[in-house]
Amino acid sequence: MVSRSGHGAGRVSISLLGVPVALFRLSSDYHEELMRECSLLLVKEPSEHAEVPGRLLQIAEEMRGRYQPLVSPESQVEAAEARGENVVDLTFSMSESVGDDVGRLRELLEAAEAYSVRGKLLTMAPPTEVRRFRRWYVREVVEQLGGAPPRKWTAR
Repeated sequence: MVSRSGHGAGRVSISLLGVPVALFRLSSDYHEELMRECSLLLVKEPSEHAEVPGRLLQIAEEMRGRYQPLVSPESQVEAAEARGENVVDLTFSMSESVGDDVGRLRELLEAAEAYSVRGKLLTMAPPTEVRRFRRWYVREVVEQLGGAPPRKWTAR
């Protein structure tokens, strides 16, 4: 459902259903570790590894600035942890124009993972479950921005 915010920008309500709290944390921790290492790479040796980490940071900063959800999924996960819940449904809204950028961010994260697999980063490649979760998360955002209904996370 598209709703309008005070600035005339279209906002879409995003629902991530059945999110395992521990997996969300693991995925979030991996993402933050990767972002820290990319930042260090750019400061320490700007010419080496600059293409993917530089683009990755650029998109990540744009996502944090222009496309930050109005209600952080992180705060909802923290609240679920405080209640002792293992699984939580997350709801937040995003600009309807963010879909292409989310897809680009996914591509850059996967390219950065390839650097990890080849030993070009200190950050290890994420566990399979973290990769699956990120792909599901991004797919849910992109599809819901396009009008699709939410689909619950299912572990395989």
